[in-house]
Amino acid sequence: MNRRKAFTLVELLVVIAIIAILAAILFPVFARARENARISRCIANLRQIGIAIQNYAESYSGTCPVVGNIWMVNHPSYRGSIRSKDSLASALQAYVKNVDVFKCPSKPHRSLWADLEKHSDGSPAVWSLDNGKWRWTTYTSCAWLVKRGDSFDDTYWAHLPLCISQSGYPTRMVNLDSFDYRSLRSTMSQTIIAACISSGWKFWANDPRFPDRHVPGNHGNNGDRALVLFADCHVRDVYWDKVGYF
Repeated sequence: MNRRKAFTLVELLVVIAIIAILAAILFPVFARARENARISRCIANLRQIGIAIQNYAESYSGTCPVVGNIWMVNHPSYRGSIRSKDSLASALQAYVKNVDVFKCPSKPHRSLWADLEKHSDGSPAVWSLDNGKWRWTTYTSCAWLVKRGDSFDDTYWAHLPLCISQSGYPTRMVNLDSFDYRSLRSTMSQTIIAACISSGWKFWANDPRFPDRHVPGNHGNNGDRALVLFADCHVRDVYWDKVGYF
């Protein structure tokens, strides 16, 4: 009568070691594939937002929606400004029926969450407004008008808010087609109007939370890529330290 030969302990350990090695090789590959899928979804979201901005402009004589950045909404420092009333998502909801278009499948850096839920005076921030309807929205317009290369270290791309209201400038609506991009040392196709804050980007001031002012996101290698929407409504990724006035 033949008996089946059992595996020895050494053989079992060898098999386990091989499985562990294969797992170590394949898991990062699978993780990158998942993130690439999330990046593709984020790019698609930004493109839909760009189309919504264009459709909004067609309805309002070519002008963009009156919004500030995602942190300005109901912020105590901006409540007197018309840009604090609506987020990009709430201003465009009539043109984008699915609120999930405004939510990147990758979450923003955890240290940003508290400021998106509640302001310093305890009042609700954008994620807490309208019974939490805008929770996890991650796309923001630019906060300030910035010329290309005009920053702490001359690395930024040009930034154009959808409504200009800041020191030194009269409040005015923005028409993307007729705006003078030369005043920003830029062109329409090289001027950023919105971005995903789940990307990596450069914080506008020194902050102990972000060494080198790098807000790490989940796109690219350690959040080194930023996904942005340009004034001509095309989308691309740029290196994190080229953007940040959001």
